[in-house]
Order: sequence, then structure tokens, then C-alpha cells
Amino acid sequence: MKKETQNRQKGKERREDILNCARNFFFAKGYDTTSIQDIIDELGIAKGTFYHHFNSKEELLMELIKTMSDELTKDLLVKVKSRNPKNTLDKLKIIQELHFNWIKENPEMVFFFLKAIYLPQNLTLKAKLEKEIVKRDIAFLTDLISEGQKDGSFFNTMPAEFLAESITAMGYVQNEKFGLFILGFNESTPESIYENSKNAHELFASILGIKNPSEFPFPKKELILSAEKLREFSKETEKQNIAPKNQTDPPSLTKKGGKSK
Repeated sequence: MKKETQNRQKGKERREDILNCARNFFFAKGYDTTSIQDIIDELGIAKGTFYHHFNSKEELLMELIKTMSDELTKDLLVKVKSRNPKNTLDKLKIIQELHFNWIKENPEMVFFFLKAIYLPQNLTLKAKLEKEIVKRDIAFLTDLISEGQKDGSFFNTMPAEFLAESITAMGYVQNEKFGLFILGFNESTPESIYENSKNAHELFASILGIKNPSEFPFPKKELILSAEKLREFSKETEKQNIAPKNQTDPPSLTKKGGKSK
């Protein structure tokens, strides 16, 4: 029994090693230009060991995004709780603020998520990722709206899940416009990103039945500057990813035993 427990723990640690290694490679080289062999060579493991834990690179990416999403949500909720919100409406305002700050402070992760979802060659992966993300967003919003209906933050008495599905569907359209702008795939402008975000804020307040909705919390100049910086980061990262292969290998990765690649 003790040996079985040790084997399970060892397997869990190996799985985490693969996920962490993949995260480093995907961030440094990009998902599309990273191969399973890169990860196998970096960790010094057998090909069978990799396939024992993951059936494909696509499955590995799916698991990595779910893991990162769980980590980010957990961190977000801890920070929200530390701010001692007085009700659900206050909690929602804090979530919006923290989410905006996270996007500004983590361009490499934003770029990673956007490329995984919106690149044309990842259409099959996009459908799977969106299904998972939408499911999680609806569950999170349903709980939040239900809580807000109980404490008087939201006066719309329609089923919380229906409201969550409606907000998620509309938010998806705007998120896609934002993502495609960052990747340079559409004709949107930073100004239109701002206007859409402001209008969405007002529409969601109306849907939820917030009696005295707050003004859009993000200054126009700040949001436009943030969008422009993300677009510039995307362009610079793309330039690096099409550089010669020997210039794109992650410099921080080393094989087990401390030997550089």
C-alpha cells in the first residue's frame, strides 16, 4: 500500500513537471513551435512517460490552461476576500478592477491565451477551449449573481443561470474582438475597444438590475494605452517567434541534472 501511494505521488509530480516544462516552452517559443520532443528532451524522460500522462500536445495545452485558470481564479478570490467587500456589488467592482490590472501586468500570459484560442490553425482546439472556458465562466457568474440577488445587489429576479449565460454570450463577442485586435487580425482600434467595454459595462448593469450603477471605472486614456501596449507586445513577440530556431529556445530551461540544452 505504501509503495502504491509513493508511485501515485511520483506520477503526480512527473505530471506537474511536464506541465511546468510545457508552460515555459509555450511562453518562450509559442505553442505551435513547441514539439512534444522538446519537452521530452528537456525533462530527460521517455516518450512513453509523456504519453502515460497526456495523449497529445493538444490535451497537454488543455490541461495547462485549466490548471492556470484554476490558479488565477483562486488567487483572484483570495485578493477579493482580503478587500472585505460589503456586498456582492462591491465584490463585482473589485473583481473588475483586479481583472483589468492583471491584464495590464501579465501581457505574456494574455498573449499565450489569445494565441491558443484565436489562431486560425487552432480551430479545433479553439472549440474545445471555449467550451471549457464558457462552462467555467457561467458557473462562476451563476454563483455570483445568485448571491447578489439574495443580498439586494441585483434586482433582476430571472434565474441566475439564465442571466449568467446571457452575460457570458455577449461578453464572448467583445472578448473575441479584443483578442483579434491584440493579435492584429481585425480592424478594431483602441478607441473602439474602450467604447465597447464602456457600453458592455452599462448593459450588464442593466441586465443585472443594478439600481444605481457606477460609472465605467477605467479612464479612457488608461484603457487605450493598455490596449496599445498589448498590441505592441504581441507584434514584438511574433518577431521573436519567427527568428532562427537557435534564438527561440527558452534560455531559462535546463535538463534534469542542471545541464543546459
